[in-house]
Amino acid sequence: MNALVILGAGDGSLPTYMAAHRLGYHVIGVDRHDWEVAVPLADEFVHLSTTEPEAIVDALGDRPDIVGVLAPSSDVALPTLQVLAHRYGTPALPPPVVRASTDKAYFHQLCTAAGLASYRLVSGSTTPRLIAAAARLRMPLVVKPTDSTGSRGIRLCTDHAALPEAIETALGASPTHTAVLEELVAGSHHTLEGFLTDGRLAFAAITTRTLTDPPYLATTSHSLPSGLPVAVQRRIRNAVETACKSLCFGTGPVDVDLVVEPDGTVQLIEIGARVGGSGLTELVHLAEGVDLVEASIKAAIGLPVDLEPRHEPRHGLLTILGSDRDGTLTAIHGENDARAIPELAALRVVTAPGREVKAYRHAGAKLAYAALVADGARVLAEARAALGSRLTFDITESVAHAREGLE
Repeated sequence: MNALVILGAGDGSLPTYMAAHRLGYHVIGVDRHDWEVAVPLADEFVHLSTTEPEAIVDALGDRPDIVGVLAPSSDVALPTLQVLAHRYGTPALPPPVVRASTDKAYFHQLCTAAGLASYRLVSGSTTPRLIAAAARLRMPLVVKPTDSTGSRGIRLCTDHAALPEAIETALGASPTHTAVLEELVAGSHHTLEGFLTDGRLAFAAITTRTLTDPPYLATTSHSLPSGLPVAVQRRIRNAVETACKSLCFGTGPVDVDLVVEPDGTVQLIEIGARVGGSGLTELVHLAEGVDLVEASIKAAIGLPVDLEPRHEPRHGLLTILGSDRDGTLTAIHGENDARAIPELAALRVVTAPGREVKAYRHAGAKLAYAALVADGARVLAEARAALGSRLTFDITESVAHAREGLE
């Protein structure tokens, strides 16, 4: 039987594991944690970090059945994907694509060189050097690891006194111990979740994204359609295609975070050569009718992809549920009642009673996520309110209602 290697077993990889089984592949999961939610879906499990390519190759050995390697919702695993793809003769990514996905400063330089709108940032590996470089930038500053995903280690600093702690946090969250300091780009936040074929965006869904209150900047929701003017959406697509052309990125999934400034200027912030996590691909599938996960699997094998919508677009909302404090999850209430909401198309609870939970400051701290679809925004708003009232989580000695981050 043909086998797929899936790097990572967190909740962001669940749709890929499920689609791989649906398509009839033998799934080899890889993760440093054997308790991750997708581990039970693996036919084989390699208990190693996705950043240890040589050890993974040693564990897999010389086997001829591996036909594809994927790293869904994980940029840090892309260098390992490259090593495994070359070892087993499966489709690999152009080196600049991997570097841009794992080095935010490099991606910013590339966008600037390609003539796209840009902003100022600095990068470095020591706190003193970064603090000194920050003197050349305009506050407020966004401090983040150059190579992490899911908003880990990100913090907004409105004054220089907050920089040392924020930089140390970012450096600690970076696999390469490198951080970037970016001037804050004011505007609305969006994500382009798309798919390239022969260097062209064959499909693109542009969401409007909401974030937690500062200083933490974790995603709390995505909505479709974005509500952006058609001309702005066209500029977003053109900017992403320009950046991908500079990277020689031909075929595969692409996930881009961006900001649209009040005057309509498009600022590309981060790129990932993989499908998005935390329910984003599920939202796109449900609202737009395009299965980007299945397309990413076929591209990883070298097969033709199908990006034809299966139905007319609908309004969609992805809401991420998190705690407002650290504690121990003791009970979950109302899950069956929540699933009875007509507009609820997908609900994934990614934790369980007895587990320690953290205040929602990055994607890995979520309690659950839900995708809702309807024929109008008003109905979606009512459904989201119903979800918040029905699904609750007991944390330590008190009840914290599931809600979008810290709103």
